[in-house]
Amino acid sequence: MVVFVSAGCSLSGNEGSVEISRYSGESVFLSCSVKCTAQHEPDSKFRWKLPNYIEINHTINPTERRLYQGRLHMFDISSGNFSLLISNLTEEDEGLYSCWSNENQHKNFSLTVKGCTLSETEREPETKYTGDSVLLSCSCEDPNSKPEDFRWTHVESSGTEVSSETPRYKDRVHTFHKTTPSNLSLLISNLTEDDQGTYRCTVNHKTSADIRLIVKGCVLSEHHITKSSSAGESVILPCSCEDPQTRPEHFEWTRAAVNETLVSDTKEINGRFQTIRDSPHNLFLRISNLTETDGGLYVCSVNGKQSRHVTLTLTDPAVINALDYRYYLIFLLSLLCLMLLAAGCIFWRFARAKKGSRGSQEIQRSNDEDEVTYSTVMQIKGKKTAEILQQDDVTYSSVTDIKGKKRPHKKEEGVVYSTVADMSRSTQDDVTYSSVVHIKSHKPKSRQNNAEEATIYASVQKDKT
Repeated sequence: MVVFVSAGCSLSGNEGSVEISRYSGESVFLSCSVKCTAQHEPDSKFRWKLPNYIEINHTINPTERRLYQGRLHMFDISSGNFSLLISNLTEEDEGLYSCWSNENQHKNFSLTVKGCTLSETEREPETKYTGDSVLLSCSCEDPNSKPEDFRWTHVESSGTEVSSETPRYKDRVHTFHKTTPSNLSLLISNLTEDDQGTYRCTVNHKTSADIRLIVKGCVLSEHHITKSSSAGESVILPCSCEDPQTRPEHFEWTRAAVNETLVSDTKEINGRFQTIRDSPHNLFLRISNLTETDGGLYVCSVNGKQSRHVTLTLTDPAVINALDYRYYLIFLLSLLCLMLLAAGCIFWRFARAKKGSRGSQEIQRSNDEDEVTYSTVMQIKGKKTAEILQQDDVTYSSVTDIKGKKRPHKKEEGVVYSTVADMSRSTQDDVTYSSVVHIKSHKPKSRQNNAEEATIYASVQKDKT
């Protein structure tokens, strides 16, 4: 741009180029004064040459105003001040500015506008639970920089802007650039599962940084279960998240038969129905003073996405008492049978042990002692005492049983000797002799292989004269 001046007026100050550096968002003052003699006044044809080949005089046309969006201001040249003020600088404002006169006098200003360079463009994912808050970091490397424009968007939601103006984020987001211009971080409170995704911080429509947010929601831990109770009592129906750190943002208990909402996150008490939240992940339902109509199917729903069913059955207390009595009798009879069986086993084992002890004592005694009995019988028929010597019929029987004495023969135990003599006449015409020997061994079986187990000797002799 060339600035023309009439005769007697010239640019004041040094010619040449002036280096000026500013940050985006700041303002810059480009000084240019006109000096005239007393007989002359500045001409209206002074010019400023701006970047992008734009020329302006002391008036700014609508096109130039639109390009600078009201950020450009020129002083009244009639006072000799032809300076230029540019506010709220952007990186596009950077370039060469010149103030010219008609005598080819000019003054140059080389303007450098420092913008925001993001400190990090790639970050590690953030993992949070529903109901938590998260700070998504985004800032300029130079803390003095003031980016003229920045915005946060949710990539998976087709680039939805994340701000308080967006209904889904209303009253849940906060930024810090107003107090610290270089800090562009975003704070999101009361997270929901829908908040999960990739968030993008964009500065001046040029540079951006992405960060991944993972939001863990509630996953119900149990499937269909059944609870039993009786009328007049209370019952607790279970429903909880698997991860104890999760906090579902919405939940409700309904009764399937009538499709009635009993309690929810906004209404935790409803007459006899009450939620028990001893921990954020627990969504138990307590029903007090049960009636017969309370039986049926109950549904616990979380975030409108998943649910668990609980069946409540009511039983008659009289039936329960009868069943309890029957079970009690069965238990007593079973216990009695077990006691009798145990007593029988103990008696049998005791008798067996006693019998074995007695047998061992008898075997030991048989090895040390012999039992012998002596008995003599004499029978005389038909004679007087004086005639004994001339007896016709005489019978002799001799039995010997010896006790407590050891026999001279060690290998023979339990010997029975029997002798019978029958004499019918004194002349002994007919005589019968009989001799029996019975030997029995009491030694253990293991030693009877070489000994005589049972030996019987019998001899009969009959003589007739």
